[in-house]
Amino acid sequence: MNLSTALKLPAFYNQWSLMDFDLCGTWDKSNIAVVDQNEIALGFPPFSADPTRRIPPWNESVQRPSYFALNLFKTPSGNHDYGSISVVMNKSFARSVSVITPIDTGCWRIICNTTQPYGMRGQVKCDGWDEAKTGALTEGAYDHLLLSYNRIWANTSSAIGDLFARWFGEPIRPLTSRQPFMYWEVDTLSNVVFEADAVHFIIGSFPQLFGTHWGLLLQQFCIKWGWPLVWSFDVEQSSYSPYSILEFPSLSRIIDPMVQVHTQSVHNLTITPELNSSFDFLWRHAGAVRNDSASSGWWQGGWQDAWKKFESLKDDDNKRVFQSLYLYPLEIRACSNPENCIGLDHDRSCVCTRTALETQSLYVIPFATNQQVQ
Repeated sequence: MNLSTALKLPAFYNQWSLMDFDLCGTWDKSNIAVVDQNEIALGFPPFSADPTRRIPPWNESVQRPSYFALNLFKTPSGNHDYGSISVVMNKSFARSVSVITPIDTGCWRIICNTTQPYGMRGQVKCDGWDEAKTGALTEGAYDHLLLSYNRIWANTSSAIGDLFARWFGEPIRPLTSRQPFMYWEVDTLSNVVFEADAVHFIIGSFPQLFGTHWGLLLQQFCIKWGWPLVWSFDVEQSSYSPYSILEFPSLSRIIDPMVQVHTQSVHNLTITPELNSSFDFLWRHAGAVRNDSASSGWWQGGWQDAWKKFESLKDDDNKRVFQSLYLYPLEIRACSNPENCIGLDHDRSCVCTRTALETQSLYVIPFATNQQVQ
């Protein structure tokens, strides 16, 4: 689902439902067949007719899942293959309606059950996971996926060791470009209704959307539904792929103060006029760099310069305004109720939604281990 479609709907629907609404782009028939086979193998009821020949009716489409990813490596943004906007679900909602597999089932089926060309074919061990025996697991059984996960990626790394290094190691530890693709698939057996507290917060790509018309629409989308919006300094999509092992930074996020002013969705964040002014300056600067045909180009480092310019801005007291908006992903044991918190501020205090203020007392530990759930 893209942003223009989401603005028209009251929920995130699966791709079959979007096809029924005529809101889904043209699908390659082979991809439709793979998705259908995956879902049937996981126990979902077959359609009454071949979906490559006829769009399934609504009453059958709603019986299929929506797809999310468990952000095992705590990346600051979502997987680049799926777009420039990431929706982070509330864990309490996700646990009640989701099953999980230790690899993207479409990726696994293409690599292990077809002869289609696929760049990661040599990196995945097909006998590492037995779909028929293990299948998808529910809450309370997720730990049983760890060994399968480690076996699946045995050709490329010690997956469990890499996970624990990210979960408990130094927060400045960089990510490799392969790790965002090593997620667990989350199949949500429910439409994610916007009004039902299913969404925790939204992440927008700073390189892709900041300072653009679509960035403004994303702000309006979050204001409409009352969600916090953060911007992620992620990597240029064309420069990184799962087939390489390049490293990139893993911590960079800032809270959008304009959305916060309208929604007041985060209870312990004060937005000063100086912060708004600095953010507005950065937004206009980013837009100008994008539109300046005489410059070296946004994708030739302009977005990195814009981020660095914001980092250097100071208020009237000579304090860096960037620090007030910087958001570290959650740390292990950092907050007493992490499910209501979206990250840590510059002082490592928990930044939480208003429901957390009403139900929990918060505490902070003085060391950091970057953690994000998505």
